[in-house]
Amino acid sequence: MVICSVRGRLFAFGGAAVMASALSCPVAGIAAVWTPAIIEHGVTVDGAVATNRHLPQSQFDYLLKEASRGDAQWLRALASLYPGTDGARAEGMEMALSDALQTNPEEVLSLLTTYSDLPQPDRLCENREIEPTASNVRRYYDRALQAVEAVDDPMLRSVKARCLAQLRRRR
Repeated sequence: MVICSVRGRLFAFGGAAVMASALSCPVAGIAAVWTPAIIEHGVTVDGAVATNRHLPQSQFDYLLKEASRGDAQWLRALASLYPGTDGARAEGMEMALSDALQTNPEEVLSLLTTYSDLPQPDRLCENREIEPTASNVRRYYDRALQAVEAVDDPMLRSVKARCLAQLRRRR
């Protein structure tokens, strides 16, 4: 099943013809817009592998951008989709989660406790930037440490401690 968002309305379509159309929305030639709710629904109905396979690269890139900024809805969509990814897409998702620690650490830590398929703090609580400058590394760790230290949810105490230990070790 494919769900398309057109001017705020959702349209659901099924069948092989829709999948073969590279997930373009067959309503007035408008391209499908993948929202967090649509991604999570796709994972629930079709599974993470199928949803990931049909998610266009441009929409995947947008998911990464929004998740990197710490948007909770996009982070949850990313977490639900993660088990269906590998290679470069998985690496991009891990980088987005790592980046989001700086702006929405509570959501990232919560996802780590909820989604067992996500990498653990020893992999995510570090600067995942490719070929970073020394100043970018310092800035990342300063921001991430400050943000994670501010998380005060007692349910996240254990994962927070593991994340802080990794951030301090990698700093």
